[in-house]
Amino acid sequence: MINLLKNIVLFNIVFPVIPISLLKHVLISKLSELRQSIEVFLQKPEGQQHSRNDELELISAKLSDCISITKNLGKGDTSLPGNNTGETASPKNQSGIPVTVVVPVYNVAQYLKVCLDSIVAQSLKNIEIICINDGSTDDSLSIIHSYAKDDDRLIVIDQSNKGLSATRNVGLQLAKGEYVFFMDSDDMLELNALEFMYNEASKLALDVIYCDGASFYESKQLEEKFPLYKTMYVRPREFSEVTNGLTLFRKLVRNKSFTSQVCLHLCKREYLLRNNLFFPEGILFEDIDFSLRCILQASRVSHRKKAFFKRRVRESSIMTSAGKNSSRQFIDYFTSYSYMPEFLKGKKLNRRSRVAILVHLLTYIVFVRQHFETMKQHNFLTGKNIDTVCLQ
Repeated sequence: MINLLKNIVLFNIVFPVIPISLLKHVLISKLSELRQSIEVFLQKPEGQQHSRNDELELISAKLSDCISITKNLGKGDTSLPGNNTGETASPKNQSGIPVTVVVPVYNVAQYLKVCLDSIVAQSLKNIEIICINDGSTDDSLSIIHSYAKDDDRLIVIDQSNKGLSATRNVGLQLAKGEYVFFMDSDDMLELNALEFMYNEASKLALDVIYCDGASFYESKQLEEKFPLYKTMYVRPREFSEVTNGLTLFRKLVRNKSFTSQVCLHLCKREYLLRNNLFFPEGILFEDIDFSLRCILQASRVSHRKKAFFKRRVRESSIMTSAGKNSSRQFIDYFTSYSYMPEFLKGKKLNRRSRVAILVHLLTYIVFVRQHFETMKQHNFLTGKNIDTVCLQ
């Protein structure tokens, strides 16, 4: 508690006189220290209980520091700008395939046929479908093979378990389509989704086109327990102008409608590869880092208010199992957040763009702090509930 008070007093005194550029470096340094503290804490033997409370207070203090720095980086400017059109994107590739759909598959036999039916029946027929079995132990692989026998557009990759991010990265590296769509194997697409998005993206030479989504629940109990998913993927209006990614990002933040769900993007493959836009491997919540880097570096983007993506809300998914693996989820969520300032380090951004990014980042670090305090209250950070998972 004494350490926490010292930090609060120190930051309140020095913030007004620290230059913005220095604060960026301070935030990155603090995040690095915090990651180290969490990793050391989780690796400690269970028997060393006498020092655990002090360490938890220290981690809490460091989280408070990060929140304070993030708030003060954006202090004094709340304006968000209008529209600027980006540079023309590079020409189409020559593969002749408009869209590659990348489908990572892991133990989803119960839902996989519905997902694949919605893809193979797309009104855009000339597509490539890369299904990657990520070490499934159920009937998922046999289901994929049965579809591949009847549809030569479907490519089957079988690999040992590597995780969702690594599997998506494999699909991106193999893809031949002009655009790439990352599909989750327990969800669905409207049958005209790819045709509509590709036509719009191709006509306007977009790096990324965004759509909306809708959720459907497996049970009434889940609907009552997780009502936030009803509107999570729905934006209040259409952002149809062609702008650069920063401009669209600022508009979405201003309207509280930026979402990291990667299944709401159709991305130009050449744009992703040119900017080394792959998913961070070995963590959950990989969309957080990817989606921010994807939109901020794009020259031409646009949004259509059409709920093409259908999200299944089911038991035992990452979305609905928060608390069952709390320390792992906390670590991975925090790690996804910590990648963002690292990516922004050295970027030349105007003040309006910086404020929008900081508003976005602040929501994540506040959530991390709240989740950490919740785990402390429910003893998820002690004894058998600790997952000895190191930060990447």
